[in-house]
Amino acid sequence: GELALAVTSQSMPMAKALVSVVDGLSPLIARELCVCANIDTDKLSNELDAVEILRLTAQFEILKKQLENVEPTMLVDANGVPFEFSYIDITQYGLSAERQKRSSLSELLEDVFAERDRKERIRSASNELSKLVNNLIQRIAKKIIIRKKEQEKCADGEKWRVYGELLKANLYAVERGVPYIDVQNYYDPELKTVRIPLNVALTPAQNAQRYFKEYKKCCNAAGLLGQLIEES
Repeated sequence: GELALAVTSQSMPMAKALVSVVDGLSPLIARELCVCANIDTDKLSNELDAVEILRLTAQFEILKKQLENVEPTMLVDANGVPFEFSYIDITQYGLSAERQKRSSLSELLEDVFAERDRKERIRSASNELSKLVNNLIQRIAKKIIIRKKEQEKCADGEKWRVYGELLKANLYAVERGVPYIDVQNYYDPELKTVRIPLNVALTPAQNAQRYFKEYKKCCNAAGLLGQLIEES
């Protein structure tokens, strides 16, 4: 009767038309009426046929009876967050939402807002934790890069050992105060000549010891850096 006349006199999507002509009707309930009456919520209200009008009128009568015996319902999404609530059962979301019943409207409202607040606090804490973890990851990544570069420098350790051994074997041929010495590298399969830099302030033997110390330092550093990189 009056509902059908009011709705069909409009030219707007069905759900919006119902909200505009029925005082206090929410978009959620308007959509639920359409779904239960098997009417597309986007269909223009002035295009309803006679059968659809009958179904809509019947569904509206059912709604009025439901108001006498309310069924407080909370709709929860896949993340457990309430996103809709109503005084009647809501079916329009199908399996995409969990429908949770409450014994009273006051309990429904308390649970909806308490759960929203709890989820918001969890989300906020989660964001802070995520930010902290990402900052730590970036900081540690930088440390790893620096330590790997230091580790690469330790690859020279074997060279320092060879220099020390070659100097030790050629001490008789080294004159004090010269900046370098060219010697045959008996660690090289081709026995090529290698130039060894010398500290002019040190004796030949002290230069040899200096290279051995550098070799030992590199070995110790390589082991420690490898451990630190693994820990990082």
